[in-house]
Amino acid sequence: MPTAVIVAGGGFQYVGSLHEAFPLAQKIIEKGYNSVVVKYRGGVSDQPATEDLAHAIGYLFNHQQKLKLDMNHYSIWGASASTRMAAYICSYGVQRFGVYDSNIPKPQAVIMLYTGYSDISNNETPTFAAIGESDNIASPNVMARRIQRLQQQNVKTEFHRYQNVEHGFRLGTDTAAEGWIDNAVDFWQKTMK
Repeated sequence: MPTAVIVAGGGFQYVGSLHEAFPLAQKIIEKGYNSVVVKYRGGVSDQPATEDLAHAIGYLFNHQQKLKLDMNHYSIWGASASTRMAAYICSYGVQRFGVYDSNIPKPQAVIMLYTGYSDISNNETPTFAAIGESDNIASPNVMARRIQRLQQQNVKTEFHRYQNVEHGFRLGTDTAAEGWIDNAVDFWQKTMK
């Protein structure tokens, strides 16, 4: 089964894998897919953190048989700060971040949670985005505008804004965001067809 590569947020100061990435990975595994949580350097800027993610993806590709992973149709899942890393890889590929293997493709899909990231390239990956309407860290409007720009480029997208939900909703348990992961997995499945 294809693999979800998951990176947790933390404002590049720490990596919140325990409360954000591992619960998400477990849900994806329960849906029948592989999940890998990538830990990157904390206390650094987005560039070295993204280089860590790129090298992790390179490792997964180069060792997928040994690890019993299927990296065909892989996706990247990011939340908050790590969404920026995921988006960079989806926009520019791992090659821009120090992995010089031209056989490693860009992800099949990117799942972006609660971020204010707004840049786009001319060759974007299908994008699922979700944010809480009451997010006081990342603007839902910035995320909505990015999705609109992607749609203008005919990039497959799906966007969700959840009422009364703040930043860092993780699995969305007991909020309007509950069930977002089902929508994200469905979106990823559709990009594989």
